[in-house]
Amino acid sequence: MLVISQKEKGQILIGKDITIRVLELTPGRVKLGIEAPSDVKIKRVDIAAVEQREHSYPAQKRHKIPATTGKKVEDSDLSEK
Repeated sequence: MLVISQKEKGQILIGKDITIRVLELTPGRVKLGIEAPSDVKIKRVDIAAVEQREHSYPAQKRHKIPATTGKKVEDSDLSEK
């Protein structure tokens, strides 16, 4: 891991087309701006971990109950109407 100290408004270049800018420094927080090509996925690690957990445990099949009949129908039944 490369560790770099940077002042506010400083910039770091990664490769030829990714720039990280230090936008704001406050006690306990750093605001970064990241410029990268649109095909580069950028995610915070904590959000990526939540997405991974949700992907690993897909939601159970949900039933929709129409208000008029009170009868359970599958999602596939609704698409036919």
